Formats: sequence, C-alpha cells, structure tokens
Amino acid sequence: MIAVIGLLLVFLVSALFLIQGKRRSNGGQDKKQSSNEPKDSKPKSYSKSEVAEHNKRDDCWIIIKDKVYDVTSYVEEHLGGAPF
Repeated sequence: MIAVIGLLLVFLVSALFLIQGKRRSNGGQDKKQSSNEPKDSKPKSYSKSEVAEHNKRDDCWIIIKDKVYDVTSYVEEHLGGAPF
C-alpha cells in the first residue's frame, strides 16, 4: 500500500515538473512571436535635423557615435541644469 502511494506521488511530482517546463518554454516562444519588429529589418537612419526636432523634456533624442538614442525617460533623473 505504501509503495503504491509512493509511486503515485512520484508520478504526480514528475507530471508537475513536465507541465511547468512546457509553460516556460512556450512562454518564451510567445514573446518572440508577438514582437512588433520584423527579424530582417534594417536599422532606421535619421538625419541630424530630424534628431534636432526631438529636443523637449517629453521627447528627447541624442546622437552618440552616429547612433540615435531616445533618452526621454532619463531626462527627469538627470541633475544637469536643475536648481539645488
């Protein structure tokens, strides 16, 4: 009787691990498929004048070594120019 209960317990625990493993691997695939970016897309290029238009606190872009960065979320954290 104890052996049957032990085997049943082992079966249930192993089934639980298999189910969780499938959920984790499936979750990663769903995220990749729901990405809005095409896999073979080329990086978008911006002119200096286009980047210069994004010069406000709620829309701020910068160029560093020929790459464009959206730093809008960082502007409020930056101490430069803020009164003490």
